[in-house]
Amino acid sequence: MPLLRFGGLFTLTLLCVLSMGESCTCFIVTPGASQVGAMQVTYAADSHTLYGYLQFWPRSRHSDGEVINVTDWDSGLFRGVIRQVPLTYNVVGNVNEFGLCITESTWGGLAELAHQPGAILDYGSLIYITLQRAASAQEALQVMTDLVAEYGYASEGETFTVADPEEVWVLEMIGKGEHGKGAVWAAKRIPDGYISAHANQARIQTLESEGIDQVLFSDDVIDFARRIGRFPTEAQDDLFSFSDVYNPITYLAARACEGRVWDFFRRATAADQSIMGPYLDYVTGRNLTKRMPLYIKPVAPLSTSDIVDAMRSHYENTPLAFDQDVGAEAFGLPYRWRPLTWQLDDGRTFFNERAAATQQTGFSLLAQLRRGVPDPIKALQFFAVDDTDSSVMIPVYGGMALVPPSYGPGSISVFEPEKAFWAFNMVANFAYARYAIINPDVRRRQGALEAQQWKLAVEIDEEFTRLWGEDQIKAVAMMTTACVSNAESLVLEWRRFYGELFVKFMDGNIKTKDNPEQLLPDVEQPGYRLEWRERIVRETGERYRFPADMFTSQQ
Repeated sequence: MPLLRFGGLFTLTLLCVLSMGESCTCFIVTPGASQVGAMQVTYAADSHTLYGYLQFWPRSRHSDGEVINVTDWDSGLFRGVIRQVPLTYNVVGNVNEFGLCITESTWGGLAELAHQPGAILDYGSLIYITLQRAASAQEALQVMTDLVAEYGYASEGETFTVADPEEVWVLEMIGKGEHGKGAVWAAKRIPDGYISAHANQARIQTLESEGIDQVLFSDDVIDFARRIGRFPTEAQDDLFSFSDVYNPITYLAARACEGRVWDFFRRATAADQSIMGPYLDYVTGRNLTKRMPLYIKPVAPLSTSDIVDAMRSHYENTPLAFDQDVGAEAFGLPYRWRPLTWQLDDGRTFFNERAAATQQTGFSLLAQLRRGVPDPIKALQFFAVDDTDSSVMIPVYGGMALVPPSYGPGSISVFEPEKAFWAFNMVANFAYARYAIINPDVRRRQGALEAQQWKLAVEIDEEFTRLWGEDQIKAVAMMTTACVSNAESLVLEWRRFYGELFVKFMDGNIKTKDNPEQLLPDVEQPGYRLEWRERIVRETGERYRFPADMFTSQQ
């Protein structure tokens, strides 16, 4: 589909997607904002019914007339058939062999646009089919919009990160419901040296270029809004805001969705509180008109650990922190059991905070898209399953020929202890029970193992580069074997670690052995944190107080 010049901007005639998908978080760090000089993209795929595993499609050639049976990524239901292309690329997770990466977060949007009769492509299928067909970010934009134009968009409003080693775009789409086939959409390229994020709220506002970015949008994105009565006929086009029209901000969206973006931006500008401080009123719902920008410039380039720490945030040390009130239970738990909103008998409605780190993460990743390396290792993806706070990221590459069996498909309804998803869930859920006591052990082991993972990635890069000039098949085989072997070993290690934790912390105790020859362990009984003990006394008064004279007589 040709690019059309329109009002000084490039306008692409595309159509978009609509899918009441899952609650996800995505961060974007451009090469100029990254200490490693690579494009970096994060993704946490969050859903209470999502089994986390590593997607895989090998590079393949296809015969004329071949078709694809499209199944909905969320429900698994058959949606329809589309034409296959002659050649599809290798896909591992959310990256492919050329260093293309696509992630998403769902925002829903206008209810009237949520259901498109006969539409085939949901947001998940659109991502993984595009990864098999496109070699660059701009090509992916073309493929995605062409596909939904031809086959319809079966999902709700969605934001996609579409990135390669050279550039990254934020693409926002929403279907046309019963008003027409396909979708309306807008896309902005994030300028180098900046960071961006999205988390279940549409973020593109004006379609005007700010000079340092580039804007694309479907040719009917404004006219369609007018046609359905969502944008005044007499209003000037430059007043149009994609987000405000198709996904109007609400109190809960600001708090539970935009709050995660604010936290990432806040961390990247912590040395200058004047940058993100003014937006606290916005993310706490006190001023919904003071919208955050789509992208900001960090005070200094971000390290990989800065980005990973943001993925594991519970709003610590901010006004949104929730690890100290009564909802944190007896051991400072920075999680809240769902639903996100709840009511009292008198009809008042309350909400739980929603941080980047959450118990319902199916899988997460940090993709580093590198320049100047052979195609199969352009996309280095640090991949993990379950809660980011307690998971361990493993290195996998877009050009791998296989994925680790323990990270392969499974069922959210069938417990398989040899699978990574269940191994990490076992540790995380055990730690939730006494978080402040058990989680420090989890984080220490996590840190030690991840240091090994970063080191392994460097070693694989070096060996792959050495072999690539001699024997490309051998180089890919080495990379694949190293990644698979490492992943399988890690899952075994984590299962052993669960056993260690269970023995050490069972029955409310902390058991240790200072001497290997010691027959029985030393037992510490820390009980509850002071704040919780004080609460017990406030709520029960003298009920559990030991009479002073009796206590003294028994010493």
